[in-house]
Amino acid sequence: MSEEAIKIIRQAFDDFGSHGIEGLLAHTSPDVVVYPFPEWMEAPMYVGHQGYRELIDGWTEGFDEFVPEIHELREAGDQVVWLGWNTGRIRGTNLPIRQPVGGIFLFRDGQVAESRFFMTWEEALEAAGLA
Repeated sequence: MSEEAIKIIRQAFDDFGSHGIEGLLAHTSPDVVVYPFPEWMEAPMYVGHQGYRELIDGWTEGFDEFVPEIHELREAGDQVVWLGWNTGRIRGTNLPIRQPVGGIFLFRDGQVAESRFFMTWEEALEAAGLA
């Protein structure tokens, strides 16, 4: 599943870039569980497609343009670790942003069943047991 899982994540990022959250959701289980950055001030967990939409809406509301980018994808047992950046422009300022972030994706039946996000690559690698 590892090579297939990496391909799914690449495609999910591509689809998010071209179709927004609905493109991403095409690769996630309807009952996906999403854990935002530990520093996130809202809910500590979001469930299902609607939950994922709510989280992404919250993340992106401060941006005129928002695109997550892949620097590297790593296999870590039954999960894929994403090391990348959130890029875009801060709403109303035209100021660019490029923030390093990480994530861990777990799969069930060929779809993302759980997503965990981290503010640094180091935190993501440590959480995946790759530090």
